Amino acid sequence: MNKIKICNSIAPIILVIFLLLMGKFLLLKLNVINKIESMNILTRIQDQNKYGYMDAKRKIVIEPIYDDADVTFREDLASVKLNDKWGFINKTGDLVINNIYDDTKSFNEGLSAVEINGKWGVINTNGKLIIEAKYDDVDWFDEGLARVEVNDKSGFIDTAGTLVTKLYDDTKWFSNGLAAIKLNDKWGFIDKTDTMIIEPKYDSVDFFHNGKTHVTINGKSKIIDKSGKVKKSAWVLEFIDDLL
Repeated sequence: MNKIKICNSIAPIILVIFLLLMGKFLLLKLNVINKIESMNILTRIQDQNKYGYMDAKRKIVIEPIYDDADVTFREDLASVKLNDKWGFINKTGDLVINNIYDDTKSFNEGLSAVEINGKWGVINTNGKLIIEAKYDDVDWFDEGLARVEVNDKSGFIDTAGTLVTKLYDDTKWFSNGLAAIKLNDKWGFIDKTDTMIIEPKYDSVDFFHNGKTHVTINGKSKIIDKSGKVKKSAWVLEFIDDLL
């Protein structure tokens, strides 16, 4: 009998706690929805092989009239394809950069790589070609530098189009101020002044994160810091390698 009384007295408390938690959850969900709507995020839609965009309320704001389109907007612009050429629209659907390019990449730091007759250059948000289309490939700009490819070699240019590093066999993007470069089938790291910080001796490398990265050498996995010093945690990866 006492157990029944206790359960009956606790039940309303549990119900109140549950309702409070549900209310907090619904309020949080509503705040997230409101934040998404205020950010004016547009998502690509497809209808009969044509592409357009809808808003967070699933309202179509740009009719699906394009042959292809970016998945989402970057810096308030999206690349769209018409008649086999690419250009850019804004979030109201206005064509702000004409469809004259063979291919494009998303804007970042106010710049976009564009392909013209098989070569890549760079335009600004006004559609002005600020870096001549002479590269085999150009990636997006990050911290003022972009990775480029020329004759199966790779390096970095600045926003003026100046090659600020040597051309290496391969490169990876900068992270934590360092970029991986490949020479004679080995990987090392340079800084933004093209100074060799870690000599090329690794078989493979990852990007730096929080000052550390994963590398392999002679079939062994290691964790190194930005000076190339092996961290103590590397023995865990080496142990796993030995087991495999």
